Amino acid sequence: MLKKLQPRSVLRLVLLGFAVVLLPLVLAIYNGVRALDTLAEQSRGTVMDVVQATRSSQAVQGALSNMERTARQYVLLGDAGFLKVFAQHHASLRQALDTLERVRPDSEPIFALRQGAEKLNALLSTLKPGRAHDEILSGFEDLTRHAERLASESSQLVDSKVASMQSTATTRQKDILAQSIALGPATALLVAMFTFLIAKPIRQLDHIISGIGDGRFTGPIELNGPDDLRAVGERLDWLRTRLAELEAEKQKFLRHMSHELKTPLAGLREGSDLLAEEIPGPLTEAQREVVSILQSNSRELQKLIENLLDYNVIHAGNLHISEFDVRELVGSVVSAHKLSANAKHLRLELQGETASLHADRGKLRTAIDNLIGNAVNFTPDGGLVSISWQKLADSFLLHVRDEGPGVALDEREHIFMPFYQGSAHRSGPVKGSGIGLSVARECIAAHGGHLELLDSVGTGACFRIQFPLDLGAKRVGA
Repeated sequence: MLKKLQPRSVLRLVLLGFAVVLLPLVLAIYNGVRALDTLAEQSRGTVMDVVQATRSSQAVQGALSNMERTARQYVLLGDAGFLKVFAQHHASLRQALDTLERVRPDSEPIFALRQGAEKLNALLSTLKPGRAHDEILSGFEDLTRHAERLASESSQLVDSKVASMQSTATTRQKDILAQSIALGPATALLVAMFTFLIAKPIRQLDHIISGIGDGRFTGPIELNGPDDLRAVGERLDWLRTRLAELEAEKQKFLRHMSHELKTPLAGLREGSDLLAEEIPGPLTEAQREVVSILQSNSRELQKLIENLLDYNVIHAGNLHISEFDVRELVGSVVSAHKLSANAKHLRLELQGETASLHADRGKLRTAIDNLIGNAVNFTPDGGLVSISWQKLADSFLLHVRDEGPGVALDEREHIFMPFYQGSAHRSGPVKGSGIGLSVARECIAAHGGHLELLDSVGTGACFRIQFPLDLGAKRVGA
């Protein structure tokens, strides 16, 4: 069911994420606009009611004043024309009261003013001209009191409407604020959810690519997510299978080539040794020099072939832990390089105490041998190669420093890659294979440690071996 609902591409997933994340914001904006429209409509109604009430109250006051003045003139002068003017002012009063009654339909002062005005109108029409009438004057006094009450009610109406409008505005403001507060966590939750959905296959892809880059070709690759990412996963699985096949072919080729090379090499070494021992007959000084060159280069060639063999088996081999003396091991490796060092007039300096070490002697010897061989090959004539070691409380350290050209900054990330050839010039007639440092690093990694290139002071390069002394978890047959 989830796969049916899942978008078919990363682009659709991203667009869906944007749409879902923006949905609460759009709803909040829509509700806010509706609330503002409602508030604006209520405000317009309130303002209209307040304006009408204010104007009508003023019209009532004016109409009453005109009616009283006209009535007094009629009583004093007896001119019938004043009755017509009075009737006009009375009509204005009724119109103002009708307007107020729409705003305040249950107002008692409006009802009293309407009744009192009608009574005065009827009384004035029956009054004889020229005679004062106390009832008319008293009636106008009552209308004035009712008008004052009406004005007070209108003022209260204005205050009430304004207070109601403020209360509504405050309520809408609180509602919008509450929606905004609720929108924050909801949006953050949606963002986190879609970030996880988008980032999860990307993390899987990164893990898969890292595994392929590290040479892990076992197990099928399955990438979950949209269809386009699953298609990428299928192509990566094809790539993994193809790389695994190529790796197997490479390993097979290296094994065959190494063994094929060792057979003629063995004959070459035996022949050069026989010549050096003068078994066929005495040698001249020039002949001895040639034989020495043959022996040196045959040993160099043997070392290259052994590195190829070590490269094939180093990944599969467990540690074969044994106890041995570090100084004796380093000394034996240095002795194997003395002939090459003497040919270049190099000084080999050892700095370290006699110490017992539990490790894989063969792998450690291979790593040290490659480092010293590199140092001898890259150090110029008359230079110094320094080998120092130190046994700490929980780890073992060994440094090999030379006086060669060093390693360029842009090559330091690549020198431990198999078959990588740096730009530095290597002396000697036999070109290196480019796997010595790779084999050395794998040997140390098998001990749970690491081999690294340290920043050198001045010229030369300094390599450091470091691995823990507690190798119980890697012990074989212990």
